[in-house]
Amino acid sequence: ANSAKHEAKAEADWIEAQKERDREWKQQEAGAGAAAMGGEAGSGLATATATATAAAPESHPSASQAVESRPRLGSKPCFQRPVNPSSNLIANGWIEQQRRSKLRVVWKDILASLVEGRRPGEETTLWIQRQVTNPTTGKAELEALHQIPMKWLEDVTYIDFYGDHRFSLKIYNVPDEFQFRTSDKDSSESWVATLRSARDASLGKAKAAAGTAAGARLGDRPTASEARRMDEARRMDE
Repeated sequence: ANSAKHEAKAEADWIEAQKERDREWKQQEAGAGAAAMGGEAGSGLATATATATAAAPESHPSASQAVESRPRLGSKPCFQRPVNPSSNLIANGWIEQQRRSKLRVVWKDILASLVEGRRPGEETTLWIQRQVTNPTTGKAELEALHQIPMKWLEDVTYIDFYGDHRFSLKIYNVPDEFQFRTSDKDSSESWVATLRSARDASLGKAKAAAGTAAGARLGDRPTASEARRMDEARRMDE
């Protein structure tokens, strides 16, 4: 019971931090736009660093974190790492996810955030979120679509599909792969390398805790109900 309360509080804190980062990102975008029009008034906002605590990841790439030469999805980076060395955010970026909508295959913009599990019982997890508009407030918010623990990953693969730079995630017990794409090859390959490294680290910790490789593999897989919910969420019509 205490563990459940702890996890609920941690998730609530994380969501609140996400909202704060969302507000900071909007301010930075406004500053960058002003600077691009020839004025210097926005330069302070455009270069401000969004500082995150170790307990909560930064939900949006800040202007100071972005590598200017890195290709972007629209105006946002597809892949980047945080400047703050104490952040538990390993990497994040705005990319596209392949989803099914009304029996069609579509690509939707999502925010992917790989967050390191540091406290006891936490798992390094890939958060997949989309931006939605709150019908009550009219403000943009982030809605979680998937939470994928790295120990559930069976494989991560880069796909060069006729110039479309994609990567796929194969999750134990989920029949179809999750596919994502970025605007450039470097970003896709960076995601593949980063996710593979995080998966290997998570499996190493699980094996050490379980004592045997076989025991770790069994414990690393999602249950049938968890896999079914994940697959249904990916296929859900929007």
